[in-house]
Amino acid sequence: MAKTYEEWLLVVEENPMELQKMPKEMITEEICFAVFKRKRWSYGNRLKDIPETLRTEKVCLAAIQAYGSMLESVPETLKTEALCLTAVKENSSALQYVPETLITDALCLLAVQDNEGNIQFVPKSLLTEALCLIAVQKEGMALQFIPENMRTEKICIEAVKTSGNLAMDDVPKDLQAKVKKALS
Repeated sequence: MAKTYEEWLLVVEENPMELQKMPKEMITEEICFAVFKRKRWSYGNRLKDIPETLRTEKVCLAAIQAYGSMLESVPETLKTEALCLTAVKENSSALQYVPETLITDALCLLAVQDNEGNIQFVPKSLLTEALCLIAVQKEGMALQFIPENMRTEKICIEAVKTSGNLAMDDVPKDLQAKVKKALS
């Protein structure tokens, strides 16, 4: 027997993963808010299961407040600086889904301070030595995400200091002797 709207509402409140099984024509804004009421990243990107016509500003905000990486499924026309900031604050790796025109120095700093691996999502035009240093001081292996032309002696020394010889593979060949000498 087919579930009623009320039964579906209870089901998705309990387990948002069930949204993907729900008939699309029964999904309403109320259902959307029920899905995003709980902050559970393990439910993955449920926004992609919502019909585009229901991906309103309010629904998308509720989604990214629950899990910032749902920014990936927010229509481009709804992505604003404020919405993207909210997403990155909730989950710093959401930086990868921010349109380049909305990425600021402050947003990059926020993302990299939270997770050094986010340095890979920073547009080259916004990469600075200071931001690269923050990344490698947190985890030297972040050096692999830094463009080779930005791998200065200072950045490489910090990377190897943090991660030991593991980071040495990402140190440019012409700097390896200098880095080893500086750390000996």
